[in-house]
Order: sequence, then structure tokens, then C-alpha cells
Amino acid sequence: MEGESLFAPISPSPGGNGERHINYYEILEIPRGADRTEIRAAYIRLKSNLSAHNGARYSLIGSDESDHFVEQIEEAYKTLEDEALRLRYDQALDAGVPFNPLESKPNNKSRPKIRKFALKSLDSVLKQSVEELIEDATEINGELFFNIRQLLGVSPEEVQSHLKISPWYLKAIEEDQFAELPPPVYVRGFLKSLLEYLGVSSDKVGRLLDGYLRIYSAWSQKNSKKRS
Repeated sequence: MEGESLFAPISPSPGGNGERHINYYEILEIPRGADRTEIRAAYIRLKSNLSAHNGARYSLIGSDESDHFVEQIEEAYKTLEDEALRLRYDQALDAGVPFNPLESKPNNKSRPKIRKFALKSLDSVLKQSVEELIEDATEINGELFFNIRQLLGVSPEEVQSHLKISPWYLKAIEEDQFAELPPPVYVRGFLKSLLEYLGVSSDKVGRLLDGYLRIYSAWSQKNSKKRS
């Protein structure tokens, strides 16, 4: 409609001035009963549409409104992806009252654990590309893990934030700098968390772990003989 903002303020209830306020489900373009997978997929799609490659489609609305829309997407996703916050939001939505996520912090026990996978690993095209990359690999080594991470656009900082694996250890793994790595049991734990986060299918995780630890063990044995 001419003159109507594309990005009306978010609120569970209609505005007092008669203006219709869109809710978080409408922002993400998902139904009220959407599950967490659908919520994450919608978030990825919207963020992709707002990327630099698609920026031209928003050239008619101005940067301020576009920035506001990005903030709305982030706020909607953070609320609906969090089970405890979503419950409180739905209650406010049903009651027709404003929702304030800062009113009270949910009990930590009710909050979901840290995200176990990178958002981009939900993308079916990227997931297929990762699977093909693994299938085509002639050797299981750090370069393969680096290529998977790069393909998904996951930074070392993101890995550190979600998995608590330092960029220094990640670099050592990806560059096969075995002398810089901790004992194999710790490396296996790091890699298992990393591969799961990158969305590698469970049937391939074990093979990749065994393959990498095999070359790590071979290096360890070779160098232990040199020292003896």
C-alpha cells in the first residue's frame, strides 16, 4: 500500500494509534507453530536476501529502514530460537500485551545449550557441497577441515565463540602442525565438536576422526623414534 512502511514496529498487540504492528513470526515469514529448524532456515534465508549480493532490491527503501529491518530479523530470531524466551513471547502475544525480553531473565537451566551447528550448515546446497567435498577427498588431513569451514564461511572467531576452541589450536589442526597439538584424546574431542558444528553427517564424522588421528599417530611415532 502506498505510503505504508514495509517495516512496522514489532509488538504482540496492535498499536494504540491504530497502526498494525507485525510480530516476530511475520518478520521471519513463518507460521506460529514453526519448529526450531524452520526458524533457523527462515533466518538464514532472510539474512541471505539482505546480503551484499542482493542489496539492490532494497535500494528503494533507504538505509535507515533497511538497518531497522535487519535489527528486527535479529531480534525475532534470538527470541523465537530461545525456547524460554519464545514461551514468554507467545504468552505476551496471546495476552495482547507488549513483550520486553529484558523484564526478567529466564533461569539458565531452562535455556537451550549452545548451538551445536553453524547456521549455514542448514543450507541444503552447502550441505551437499560439504558431503561432496568429503567424498572427493583423497586424503583426510587438516586441509580438508579448513576447506569445509571455508566453504561454510565459518570464521575461527565463530568456532571459538560456540565451541571454545582457540583459533591457535584450530590453525594447528588445519595446518597439520602436530607439534603444537595436545594429546590425541583432546584432538579427537576438538574435531568431533568441530565436525558436528559444521554439519558433517554422523556417518562421516567417525571416518574423518579416525583418518586424521591416524596421520597424527603416525607423525607421533615417527618423531618419538627420532627422540629416542
